[in-house]
Amino acid sequence: MRALRQMLTNLRVVFTLVPWRLRPKLIGTLIGSTVLAFLDMTAVLLILPIMQILSGATAATSPVLRTISTMTGIRDPRMLLIATLVSVITLMVAKNLYGIWFRWWHLGLMAAAQSDATHEMMTLYTTSPWIHHRRRSSDSILQTMNVYIVTAFSGVTTGVISLVVDALTITALLTALFVLSPLVTLVALVFFGGSALLIQAVLKTRILDLAERTRQEHMRSWSFLSPAVDGLKEVRLHGATEAFTRGYSDTRRSVAHMARTTTILNELPRYLLEIIMILGIMMTAIVLFATTNQTDAFAFLAVFAVAAVRLIPTLNRVVATIGVIRTNTPNLDSLVAEINTLRNESGRQALASGHHHYPRADIEFRDVSFQFPDASTPVLHGVSGVIPAGRTVALVGTSGAGKTTFVELLLALFEPDSGSIEVDGVPIHQHPASWRKQLGVVTQDVYLLDRSVRQNIAFGVAEEDIDDTRVAQAVRMAQLEDFVAQMPHGLETVVGYRGARVSGGQKQRIGIARALYREPQVLVLDEATSALDNETESRVTATIRSLQGTMTIVVVAHRLSTVKHADQILFFSGGRIAARGTMSELESSNAEFAQLVKLGRLT
Repeated sequence: MRALRQMLTNLRVVFTLVPWRLRPKLIGTLIGSTVLAFLDMTAVLLILPIMQILSGATAATSPVLRTISTMTGIRDPRMLLIATLVSVITLMVAKNLYGIWFRWWHLGLMAAAQSDATHEMMTLYTTSPWIHHRRRSSDSILQTMNVYIVTAFSGVTTGVISLVVDALTITALLTALFVLSPLVTLVALVFFGGSALLIQAVLKTRILDLAERTRQEHMRSWSFLSPAVDGLKEVRLHGATEAFTRGYSDTRRSVAHMARTTTILNELPRYLLEIIMILGIMMTAIVLFATTNQTDAFAFLAVFAVAAVRLIPTLNRVVATIGVIRTNTPNLDSLVAEINTLRNESGRQALASGHHHYPRADIEFRDVSFQFPDASTPVLHGVSGVIPAGRTVALVGTSGAGKTTFVELLLALFEPDSGSIEVDGVPIHQHPASWRKQLGVVTQDVYLLDRSVRQNIAFGVAEEDIDDTRVAQAVRMAQLEDFVAQMPHGLETVVGYRGARVSGGQKQRIGIARALYREPQVLVLDEATSALDNETESRVTATIRSLQGTMTIVVVAHRLSTVKHADQILFFSGGRIAARGTMSELESSNAEFAQLVKLGRLT
């Protein structure tokens, strides 16, 4: 009972992902199920008068036939038989047609609910504060989106609704039988119900154990698949293809074997209940012939046989559904835990279109400090300064000096523990979505979609909404014309998975074009040339220099050639800005900076 309450509690959490417009329709599921159960009960009850007429009973000897004759006005037994048969056939046709429609409607409702839940879950992930998201495993996200949500609806939710439908059907059939013969119905209820409960009690622990082990193996399989796909180059270079391939195939084989066992355990009750049905009908016959006359016994036995034929498949489905629910319960538990974790994250930001307009103005940062929650010391201590509008400012320093964290604060990915970063007197963290609209960002590893150059430049824009004039302008500003001209299909050339069909320099310039397509006021280059060879880096640097003066440019780099032409350099050391000025000014005024330049270790 405790497990049932916990499951229902978890389902309520999952259904908070579903919009209110769909929730009232779930009541329609219960109403529709009640109608189906009523039609089933009526069809079974109508078997009794048919069997009584066939056994020679008349309206004078049977209260049931007398009632039907009075209601219909039909006295002739043959006509009464025909009328009853027509009623049963009509009722069965109507029930089955209604059942098909109801099933179709119900599946559509579940599909819509699952789709909306997936959207809401994706929103929770994409709006998760960066400080939390950076610690989250991509494997766990993929598992949640591709497995947990699907099984929570297709396995548990649909299973619970199916149980309610079947429970109503069983209740209606038992009610009909109880009206005919209370004693026999009680015997059948104890026999069939007790058998089903005993089977479930025996299988429960085994199924739950298999379900949890299957979930864990699924997670292990992602840990082999993701590196083999995303890090294929390094996997090959390290000769690890066999290790990852073998690891993945072993986990999938393990999952398949456990799925086989789970399937057999879930199907086993069906075979057992078929045997139990035969024994149950024999027991019912013995009780009927011992407690009623032969004519009524034959008629009642026929009704019980018809009801059993309807009840046993329903009981089979109930037992199998319980097995499916138990199999997917660990996935439901994991999904609910993830939902609660995401919703309880501090600093969560809503996905907003952003209505505040930040003008082209200086970026002022005052006494900015920041410390990661899992760190023992701050990364930044009281950083203050100005990035003038329209100028190029470089951020340099040794590894761990705080420049990368400062950039992430500048991108409003993190929020400072104290101090503020402001544009025109308004903190950027007050309207983060609006601020990011003003930014163009190029990272060290530009993420390219397996789509055309054009679609990669207009990243995140629907195909029909792409502004080709802006694409052409971005291509020109990023000095990509020659590259595009050499491609077999120009802008429509597909770049391959993660840009596999283009060089590192081309990839970076596509990233610059993507940033420029946004027509940003601030261009942030976060170590955008650090992974390039000298010649390619020189071309990309020339592209960046051509943009100087057209917008504010913030460059994080470790190569002198990238930063030596900056209007100003901010030198980070020990979480503070130790010095600022031009290249020559810093060399002459700061011994640490001069030593790094001399050793070529500016990072």
